Amino acid sequence: MIVVKNKNDEIIRKIVKITLEVNSKYNCSINFYVVNEDNKDIIDSFLNYNLSKKDCQVSIKEFKEKVMKLQEVIDVKEIDGYDSNVLVIVKNKSDEIIRKIARIALEVNSKYDCPVNFYISSEYE
Repeated sequence: MIVVKNKNDEIIRKIVKITLEVNSKYNCSINFYVVNEDNKDIIDSFLNYNLSKKDCQVSIKEFKEKVMKLQEVIDVKEIDGYDSNVLVIVKNKSDEIIRKIARIALEVNSKYDCPVNFYISSEYE
């Protein structure tokens, strides 16, 4: 979770840019949720979050269905990783495909009480 003074499109774009840079540099997949600092209910809920197993199944299923429609994606697998619950295997790992997958994750994550935390790997990694 990233807590900001004023949540707006500009700050979200800056956060996405930084996230993509870090993900690319360290071959990792940082996922985030942006919230205004005055939204104490969301912050408290996030800090005391208990994942719903049913929501996890539904959110991962929806994420997989949407991501598999991308031409560059080879496979999507549910995993039990350190900070990831989904592995996305792509033909060629690029900033463009990472952005597409991140947008889908943000869309799905906004609907369920179980976030999709993905890790992207090329088929040759």
